[in-house]
Amino acid sequence: MSFNTGELVKRSTISKSPKGYCVIVDKTKDNYTLYNNSLKCLQYVAVGVVDALYERVTPETTTDNNTYPYYSKKEITYEYT
Repeated sequence: MSFNTGELVKRSTISKSPKGYCVIVDKTKDNYTLYNNSLKCLQYVAVGVVDALYERVTPETTTDNNTYPYYSKKEITYEYT
């Protein structure tokens, strides 16, 4: 799975425990640059690791009911500025 700049992602987990979210800031040939919302920092992670262990955050996968109060069926892309 390949992610685009601006997408909100989270680590894939088996349990239902909440995890922190990351925003895809940049993608190079070998690495993604992620902004970790929990740690408030940038992280450089290998493309293979992100593609294998992360998933897109959608209204169906979030545990916070207030995150998407006005969701429409369009694809949601987040932009970090």
